[in-house]
Amino acid sequence: MRQEFGGENRDLTECQIHTAVASVDPVLVVEPVPPKALLERTSAEIERAQRRNAAASKSHIKRTRKRLRALGIKTHRVASLQWDTT
Repeated sequence: MRQEFGGENRDLTECQIHTAVASVDPVLVVEPVPPKALLERTSAEIERAQRRNAAASKSHIKRTRKRLRALGIKTHRVASLQWDTT
């Protein structure tokens, strides 16, 4: 579902898809098109969650790099891992 609904937005999580479907699904039983206010509110909630996730990711990367530097590991010199696909 994430690939199907995420499209170009690779940061879309399963929880955010669930939020979108859960908010619109009950309305679709009564109306063929959900109200614009509901769609905007749901979109704003998902965008807010994505901003929080991005901030958390940035903090995690910053903290991890700081810890690695403290251990004497220079992250810019570490080659990227290439996973064996066989």
